Amino acid sequence: FGSNIDTFEAVLSRKRVNRPWLPIIKPFDSGRASKRWEGYQTQRWRKFSRWFKQQQPICSIDGCTRDTYYTDHIVPVLILVSLGRDPYDVAECQPLCRLHGDQKTGMEGSDKKKGRGV
Repeated sequence: FGSNIDTFEAVLSRKRVNRPWLPIIKPFDSGRASKRWEGYQTQRWRKFSRWFKQQQPICSIDGCTRDTYYTDHIVPVLILVSLGRDPYDVAECQPLCRLHGDQKTGMEGSDKKKGRGV
């Protein structure tokens, strides 16, 4: 029963088979850079976003009266940061309801797939 089970030491002592035609994949490594701005995961962004939504409680799209759900960057934040502009600048943000925020995100994704950029 126990003969088919390798010990930890036996597994460690095995030689690694060299297969140069296969890419080396590290655990939890997708092989590409993240498309999200790391600042979204910070307390500073959460506080800024909460404050911004309190200041601008209604969606900025003409004719929409829904409550603000997203603090959206007018120009994509990765472009802002690459240009040296402040992602916490109120002038760079707009309040969007959930519907319009999801629509904008969907359009940005489809534009990138079609090679148009945003």
